[in-house]
Amino acid sequence: MTGRKVLILGNSHVAAIRRGWTQIAGEFQSWHLEFFAGNSKLFNKMTLDENKVFGAHGTTRLSPRQQTWLTGMLGVRNVNRLERRLPLDQDEGSAGYSAHQLKFLDQVFGRRTVDLRAFEIVILVGRNVNEVDFLRQFEPYSIDGLCEEAGKPSLSYSTFSRFCREIAMKRLPEPMWHGWDKPRVAILPPPIPCSDCPEDDPRYDIWARYGRDPLKGLPFLKTYRAHVEALYREYGLTLLTPPDEVYDDTGLTRPEFGEAPTRLHPRAGTFDESDFHHMGADYGAIVLRHVLRQLQAKYP
Repeated sequence: MTGRKVLILGNSHVAAIRRGWTQIAGEFQSWHLEFFAGNSKLFNKMTLDENKVFGAHGTTRLSPRQQTWLTGMLGVRNVNRLERRLPLDQDEGSAGYSAHQLKFLDQVFGRRTVDLRAFEIVILVGRNVNEVDFLRQFEPYSIDGLCEEAGKPSLSYSTFSRFCREIAMKRLPEPMWHGWDKPRVAILPPPIPCSDCPEDDPRYDIWARYGRDPLKGLPFLKTYRAHVEALYREYGLTLLTPPDEVYDDTGLTRPEFGEAPTRLHPRAGTFDESDFHHMGADYGAIVLRHVLRQLQAKYP
């Protein structure tokens, strides 16, 4: 395919991808990308309805059909201004969203819902594929033919593979995302933390130990991702992964990509120095370029 209309949908990890797009958009001039996201608390609160409209339902004055029709004529921000002048069927607070959350959606994305049917591909960014659980479950074991270590209980590769599938199943996206023809649904997991992450922080302890283990590293994690990819394919989902160039020899993300971890709101600055999980625009540019090429290969 020469170009597609793509929606980048997800949590706070969308920020790096969105900033990265400004660096590489000139390389993909036939592609049209749009973005819609919230921090994890907000994103997990938003819902998908039976018409494939995602967002803060119950807080908009216009129906999804009206929004799509008017947006084509007036543009997103003009429709948003029009909506504010119309009566709302219910109080915004009763829909479960704070005024701050709705203001964020209005200011950053100019809308509170998005019709996924308007896109050919939706990429769910930051979706947990259970990599932390994978690392914790297999940390005590020697695995035949993969990472054999004397003194540890041994697992056969077939047992390892079966458990990988079970671990991946725990984080399989909900059935409402399965088997779509239009739009296609792809999953981009959250970044692996940077290699300078501290082991004494419970958010990163397993990752720090993984990075120090000479028998594990990126090939070990890629083995799990291959099982995730195969499982997702059964449900009509595509797993997307970053290129190897974002990782260093430990299998963790190169520290320079986490030096300016960007937030979703342009005026919110960056995450603080104790954050090793969010990345900056350079990471976003490299990953998004790789992802779009993966999609070109899959959907020629």
